[in-house]
Amino acid sequence: MRIIIFAGGSGTRLWPLSRAHYPKQFVTLKGNASTLQMMVKRLKPFNFSNISIATNAEYEHLVRAQAPEIAPANIFTEPARRDLTAAVGLMLFRLRQRDEHGPVAVVWSDHFIADEVAFVRALKRAENIVKKNSDKLVFI
Repeated sequence: MRIIIFAGGSGTRLWPLSRAHYPKQFVTLKGNASTLQMMVKRLKPFNFSNISIATNAEYEHLVRAQAPEIAPANIFTEPARRDLTAAVGLMLFRLRQRDEHGPVAVVWSDHFIADEVAFVRALKRAENIVKKNSDKLVFI
């Protein structure tokens, strides 16, 4: 399964912790890791080579610094700020251009997930459902 982490938002609702040049997904909110770093860590069971991060070009350097486990070729920048639908569509198009097929999970870098084991288990169940029924879409 391919996993796309979206980390391009400007984080305006978390002001003053979150700033235009350092939005909430890069801010340390719990322990010593940002929510982006926590998401990357919890996705380790899925193999880092299957994980991509979509971000605004302005934040690419922050993604590279905070998620060195993700190959630079799997960090995609968005050419312009648009809504989520356009961003997801662009990422799916880019994966198809790389001839990557199969289930895709879309997750957000700034969500706090209390039960990480249950989250990973839910993603794996969703992957199995989609593999058995390719016409299915699973929301968690």
